Amino acid sequence: MRETSSHHSEKGFSISRTKSYYSQPTTFPNHIHNHYEIYLLRSSHATFKVEGQIYELTEGDVMMFNSREFHNISFNLQEPYERTTLGFTKDYLENFSHTPYDLYAGLDFRKLGNGNLLPAGAARQTGLLRHIEQLEEYSFGNKPEKQIMLQCLMLQILITINKLVSASDFSAGSHIHNEKIVEIIQYINHNLTADLSLDALASRFYISKYHLSHLFSASTGFSVKQYISSKRVQYAQKLISGGTSTLDACVSAGFNDYSSFYKAYKKMYGTTPKSAKQ
Repeated sequence: MRETSSHHSEKGFSISRTKSYYSQPTTFPNHIHNHYEIYLLRSSHATFKVEGQIYELTEGDVMMFNSREFHNISFNLQEPYERTTLGFTKDYLENFSHTPYDLYAGLDFRKLGNGNLLPAGAARQTGLLRHIEQLEEYSFGNKPEKQIMLQCLMLQILITINKLVSASDFSAGSHIHNEKIVEIIQYINHNLTADLSLDALASRFYISKYHLSHLFSASTGFSVKQYISSKRVQYAQKLISGGTSTLDACVSAGFNDYSSFYKAYKKMYGTTPKSAKQ
């Protein structure tokens, strides 16, 4: 694999434009971030899986993710895989956090995996693509007004996304999904401490265990067990970083024993649960 990339990062904000050359069809692992992400596809085609939804992207499409949405991407070999990725936290625009206007409404107030795609046509028409391109220009340059313009452009991007999300159901028909799997995913995310065994889920949603396992894996890229464990770890991490003890977080997230929680946490984050307090 060969790769060329331009990158800029500072506290609470990062941007990269990357072109990768792979020798075979590639699927990235499922992952989640502790920040928001905005992704612009510059290649002709890619496929995203987000919380049971499958999105087929074409050049110029924009995807957005909050910190609760697992996702992965796959693509073929017709051309190099090129994309621009923005990562940011609320800290980056903290000077604007006390206004009545919620900059992150379009990113936060969606059902998991729903409305992630901002189609190229809508993004172009509203100026979103141009804002991202200008953000690249200032990020990778050294103009004296760089820091001011980066924040101004991020404000414009977030306001534009809010307008896109609230204006209409632009994402209708942009993705495919299995209604049963989406329903199960929503149940899992709202009932992490419940009995979420394969037997319990199959019984509750009137589906065979084999069929559930097959559909869930095809829709999410996770096994049912992997998905539940990852969501529980993610929730526990949020509790610990907010001041909850590691043991209380383990129980509140639905783990039956601390040893299982510890192993799952370390596998997902590469650190111990106590590190979340730092």
